[in-house]
Amino acid sequence: MYFSKAGKMYQLSFDFTFDRQVMERIMDQWLKSFFNIFLKYKKIFRLPKVIQKMIQMSRQLKMLRKILLDQDKSGLFCVSHLTHMAFEKTQDLVSSCKNMNVNISGILLNLATPETDCEFCSALCQRENDIREKFNNTFVDIHQCLVYDHGELGNIERLEKLGNSLFVS
Repeated sequence: MYFSKAGKMYQLSFDFTFDRQVMERIMDQWLKSFFNIFLKYKKIFRLPKVIQKMIQMSRQLKMLRKILLDQDKSGLFCVSHLTHMAFEKTQDLVSSCKNMNVNISGILLNLATPETDCEFCSALCQRENDIREKFNNTFVDIHQCLVYDHGELGNIERLEKLGNSLFVS
C-alpha cells in the first residue's frame, strides 16, 4: 500500500496470516460496526440502499465461507507466476488457506517461458525452473500445473483447449 505525505511517497507493507476464527471475527466486527453506525444515525443518514447492500454482502460472505469449507462443493485454484515475489505470496496464501481449513485443489504456474534457442529466453527459463523447483519442494501435497503463454484466447475453442490441458488428466 502506498501513501503520500508532503509530496513524498511511502510504502506500507503488511504481512498478515490469519486463522479462520480471527478472520471471521474481523469480518463480523466490521459489518456489525457499520450496522451500528447506520442504526444509531438512521435519521441522519437515511441510506436504505446501502444498508440493504450491506445485509446482502453479510449473507453472501457467510455463504462463501460455508462453500469454501465444503470440499465437495468448491475447490480453490491458486494462480501464480514463476518469480520469487509470487512464490513468497503463494506461501502466504497457502498458509492462510490451511489455517482457515480451505482446500487448495491446485496451483497454476502461469505464463512460464518455454525453452528456446534464444539466449535470453533460455536464461529466463532456467531462472523460472529454479523457482519451479522451490514450488515443487514446498507444495508437495498440492497438484501443480505449468501454463505457458497461449496468446490471446479470442474464441471458445482455444479456451476449451486450454481448460482441457489444465484440468483433464
